[in-house]
Order: sequence, then structure tokens, then C-alpha cells
Amino acid sequence: MSLQAMMEAAGAFPDHLLAGAEAVDGTPLPEGPFRNALIIGMGGSAIGGTLAGGLLSKASDIPIQVVRDHTIPGYVGEGTLVVATSYSGNTVETLDAVQDAVHRGATLVAITTGGKLGELAEQASAPTVEVPSGFQPRAALGWLFAANYGVLARILEVGDPEAPRRAAKDLVGYVEELAQVDGPAAEMAATFTDDVVGVLGHDVFGVAAERFAGQINENSKRLAFHAVMPEAAHNQLVGWDGDPMDANLVLIRRGREESLEAVRMGYLAERARERGATVQELRVQGDEVTEVLQATITGDFVSLHLARLAGLDPEPVEVIHGLKDRLAE
Repeated sequence: MSLQAMMEAAGAFPDHLLAGAEAVDGTPLPEGPFRNALIIGMGGSAIGGTLAGGLLSKASDIPIQVVRDHTIPGYVGEGTLVVATSYSGNTVETLDAVQDAVHRGATLVAITTGGKLGELAEQASAPTVEVPSGFQPRAALGWLFAANYGVLARILEVGDPEAPRRAAKDLVGYVEELAQVDGPAAEMAATFTDDVVGVLGHDVFGVAAERFAGQINENSKRLAFHAVMPEAAHNQLVGWDGDPMDANLVLIRRGREESLEAVRMGYLAERARERGATVQELRVQGDEVTEVLQATITGDFVSLHLARLAGLDPEPVEVIHGLKDRLAE
């Protein structure tokens, strides 16, 4: 996918949310009760489930855990709901984890375009939420988030299954602004120095920060990292107060910050600015799902505008393919 194609995919984010929600509506889902839930995935395929799990876990009566690895926890077995996402259907870590979970008697729901994960789901008589092929996994977040959120919300009877649809409608105008070369995402990208980028968020917005940094890594081909508050206030704060050199800091700040959250974020921003870092504060507004998705899609567009300004094609990730080839050997 070229820069233009990646921009178009990001611009279609609200439509992808709606399509992902509709795909869940058309999929027969298992019924509980379940003792616990496991979200399995890697990379761009994992972030949708991680966002959904982060939003839903606080209201859930059972634990919801994310696994990004070959191995799964010892508690997995009968009574475990497993929601596994692999866009290609061939992610080796996800396949290993799913095979083990199914062998132990867990109940599987797959989210994929097909591949070996689709085959595993068929063999296990497990439902599959199908998403369209032809995209980079990281460009399919709208489908993957809405699918994970809808599956978890409906099966576990937690949250509001309609939340992705409402967010999609709220985000249409916002996304149109982000796509513009003189819009807020482009303006943020233009202020960045050539140094590393740190992205911080509080609680579930730490997952949005993870996505933001990951998109800069992949789309902009530059080093970025993330941290989660309040933990970062106990360690990374010292680094920003030391010598951040020309580093860039993005703070994701929500509309209804709690008092302690506001103090932490404001203090870290203050100290980093005083030490010479370039600090941007991304303010989001709406219900929690909309705010998280605002922060997420903003990061997508910032990373794409950074690629545009540098004259880069955001699509190739040859070093990742090289590692996969090495692992296959």
C-alpha cells in the first residue's frame, strides 16, 4: 500500500468501524458463562483486541487478559473464552497459542481474513468473524477493534455493543480534518524534531499511546516508544527531567481527567518542556470509546504525515519480514 492508499485506509476508519460491527452481527457467537477471557494476537492484529479489552475489563465480572506470545497462562481450559485475531491468519505466535488453548478445551472465536487460523477455527467448529483482505494489518484497525469489542461485549454481556457504531458517527468530521495537509495531525507532525518520540497515556489511553508509538515506528520508520501513567510517573518522569535532548513527547489527555491524573500529566509536561523536549498535548473529547479511538486515529495520521514530510512510503516493513524468515529457518 502506498502513502495515498494508507491515507485512504485511515480516512475510512469510521466506515471500517461500522463494517466490523456489522460483521459481528452476522456471526453466531457462543454463549457463556465463562470463568475468564483471553485475547490473543500480535502486532497490528493485536491492538484492536487490546483496546477492546482495556475498555471492557473494568466493568467485566471476569478477568480479561491479553496474550502476545506463543504461550498461554496455565488457567486456560474449559470455561475460557479465547478471542484470537490474526489478519493474515498465519501469525505463528497466535497459531501456537490458539492450538494450545483449543487442545485444553477453551472456546474459540477467530477474527481473520482466513489462513491457518481460519482452518483451525473450522476444525474446532468455532465461529469466525471475517474481515476483508488487501490491507496492511495495521491499516485494518477499524474492523479489528469493532470485531473484538463486539464479540467480547456480546458474549460477556459487558459494555455496550453499539459503542463502535456511535463512535464511528462521531469520528467522521474529526477524521476528515486529520487527513488534511493543514489539519491538526499534520501540524503536530511538522513540529517534531528528528529525534525519538515518546507517547504517554493514562490507563486504557496507554494502549492508545502504544498504538501511536507503534505507528510512528512502522509508518514513519523512526524510533518511538510509549509509557503508561501512573506507572511512568514513578520512573520515566526522571528521564524526561534529566536530559531528553531533542526528544519529542506526546501526552494523550482526555476530556474528563481525574484530579491526580491531571496533576501527573501536567507536571511531566512541565518538567519535560523545561528540559528542552518538544511537548505536544493531544486533547480528546467524548465518551470513553470515542476518546480512545480519537487518540488512536490521530496517531495513525500523525505517523502518515511524518512519512509524507520525509518522502517515505509507509507500507514496507522489510525488517519484520526478514525476522519472520529467520524464525522460519
